[in-house]
Amino acid sequence: MKEKFGVPVEVIGSTELAEFDEDINTTKAFIRNGTIYLNSLVAKGDDAFHEYAHIFLGAMKADPELR
Repeated sequence: MKEKFGVPVEVIGSTELAEFDEDINTTKAFIRNGTIYLNSLVAKGDDAFHEYAHIFLGAMKADPELR
């Protein structure tokens, strides 16, 4: 997906999650500065899709031609 849409995705563990001040046990995925981060401890494939959807919906809201 990164190559297709240009949105970087990183799978991270507990150390990185703590650095982002995210809950290790409940945070599945999140977006920071245009990068999707997936928690290797609890995330599944649909969590990545969910985060991509946030980006696409935001682009659609920002650009009337995409509506």
